[in-house]
Formats: sequence, structure tokens, C-alpha cells
Amino acid sequence: MRVLSLSLEESDSTGHPTLQRTDSTESTSSEHEFLKQYEIVTHRMIQRKCSVEMYKRIANRTFEVDKRITVQRNNGEFGFKIHGNRPIVVSAIEKGTPAETSGLEVGDIIISINGLSVLDAPHGDVVRLAHTGTEILKMEVCRTCHVLTPVLNDLPPPPVYSGYLQRLSARSVTGRRWCRRWFAVKLDGVLYWYRTAKHDHKPLGALGLQNQTISRVPEAGAPHAFKVSKFGESPYYFSADDEDTATRWISALNQVAATASRVDPYVDESLRNAQLPSISIPNVDCEGPLNKFSQRWKTWRRRYFLLKDASLYFYTDRNAKVALGLFQLHGYKVQNSSLQGQKNAFEAIPPEPRLKHLYFLADTENEKKRWLSALEYSIDRWIKIG
Repeated sequence: MRVLSLSLEESDSTGHPTLQRTDSTESTSSEHEFLKQYEIVTHRMIQRKCSVEMYKRIANRTFEVDKRITVQRNNGEFGFKIHGNRPIVVSAIEKGTPAETSGLEVGDIIISINGLSVLDAPHGDVVRLAHTGTEILKMEVCRTCHVLTPVLNDLPPPPVYSGYLQRLSARSVTGRRWCRRWFAVKLDGVLYWYRTAKHDHKPLGALGLQNQTISRVPEAGAPHAFKVSKFGESPYYFSADDEDTATRWISALNQVAATASRVDPYVDESLRNAQLPSISIPNVDCEGPLNKFSQRWKTWRRRYFLLKDASLYFYTDRNAKVALGLFQLHGYKVQNSSLQGQKNAFEAIPPEPRLKHLYFLADTENEKKRWLSALEYSIDRWIKIG
């Protein structure tokens, strides 16, 4: 999950927080909101990643039922969540529920429920079908969990530094307080925090370090406190358990902040990828031929496209040695288009008028759907906060 920008913390009228140390593992309101958005985006990503796999199988004529599963309601619940529509995808399974023991897995595409096909059914219809008095769900599913498994060679590098710190929360009804959290600063230029070291797969918050300054807070009573601040914005306050830990954290944060301020790691990687043959870029989100509309010449031009991490590279053909160029699609919205009456056209709408509006034409409706799902998945991996 990528973080582009984050919400701000507050300080008192003097510009400094009231530095009274307390221990708290209870989530703050801002952490609740961050986690809520994180889970929504995660479920959406699962649905879209599995949709891409479905369209690929349809194109290869290999889309079929992989498993038949029976789930019996217990205490009024089946124990799983679904996301999206056309297709409906299992996005979460609760522990110790009938869904878990039935063999249902996250990423399963639901083809039918109790003999009724739901492949083209809206989300609401499927929910009503599952909750209309029935105690047993007999489902046919297409298994896609393998596409959700991280590639071992593409695992993220370990954090630059990690450990426990106290973070001063923003103002709330109960006032400001110190919250003990597990922190990890990573090479992507972001400081993440989690409830504990054991929960480091689901962040409660994050702070981009580009153009940030890390400095001591000299107030009495908090000898191990420091702040992360940017000109014109309210600072974030942290406190370590001892002087050595504070020194190591300040050093690590300054190191990562300096690197992030010199060069954006994402932009740097995108530019390197553009110099590679398309076949040399690993773990892409989608690839294949498309026609792109030239607004200058008012004609369609066929190119080979490759999508990875919200960057869309284009080449003369699949065997080209370098890309002709790339589009960075953060914040873009993709949807169907009726440009020139083309039924398989779609568009990428920029978040700002100064950015380029893009139009594409796929060979078939299935290819159009595959690209739309892949683009939504790739773009949604980047969260903008605050």
C-alpha cells in the first residue's frame, strides 16, 4: 500500500504539545479512520485483482468452476464478506466461522448461489439472496487466491529502522495523549505505525518524510522527545524510551527524509523501467496491445502497453528495447467512453485539468473490462490522505 500525503497533527497555542507521558494502546480517531480506509481499499483491490484474473481466463477459455462449497449459517452469520459486483469476490473471512471451516478463501469469485448464477448480478442482489431466510449457501466458486499471494522475489525490503515510540495524538474529545505504537521507517520515504510489532501487516497511520525536518523538542519533562515538521504545516511529536533510542530514530528519519527529498523513489523506479524492454519488467499489473487516441492528429495509434504500480508504459511493440514513454496515473479515474462511437473505448480522466486526458480502444469488450479492472486496481494501491 502506497501513501502519497497525510493528514496533519495539531499543537497548542504556543506551538508545543503538553508533553505528559501516558501509555495507551487504544486507537485514536485518526487511526480508526486510517484503518477504515485501508480496509476498504484492500477489499476493493482484492476484487479488482481477481477480476483481472477472471477476464484473463475468459479470454483463454479456461474460466470454470473450481470448487463447490456449502456454508451453513451459525448464530445468524455465515462469516464472510463480499466486495464489488460483476464479479462478486470474497474479500474477508472471519476466524472460527462456518465460512472458514467450509474451505471458502479470500479471492474466490462466486459463480452461483443455491443454483442461481450471480456472475452478472449486482452486489445488492447477491446480499439479498444470501440473507433471505436461507440457512445454507451452496456456492460454486472460481479460485483465484494464487494471484493474491506475494511473489517471493518481489517482497518489500526490510525497514531502515523499527521499534516502539510514543506518538502524541491529535486533539479529540478526551484531549491529546501519548500512544505507544510500533514504528517502521522504510525506503519508500514513509514512516508507518502499527498497534504492536505483531500487527505490522496492517498500519494505523503513516507519514511521508519528503521535505520534512526532524529535530529535538527541548521542553523540560520530555528529554527523549522529537518532532517531524514541514514548513507551513503542524508538526508530529514522538518520544523514545531513552536517549540512545531517540538518537537512533532521529538519525534514521533524517537519512530517509534526505533521500526522499532528493529523489522520489517511485519516479526513480519508473524512469529506470522505461529504459528496459517490456519483457524485462517483472510482476506487471496488466499488459497487451491497445489503440490510443492522438488528440493532436485525431487518429487511433496502436501501441503495446504495460501497467505497473499506476505507471502506464507504451512501446512500439512487445519486443521493443525501450518504452516510447509513460503516463503516471495517480489520482486518475478510469471509465467507459463513447469517443467516436467506439463501443470498446475507455478513458482515463485526470485529477487536475493541467494533466492529460487519455483515451484508449481495446480489441474486444472482454479486453476492455480486463484493462479497466487492472487500471482501477493499480491506481487504487496508492492512498492519498488528508
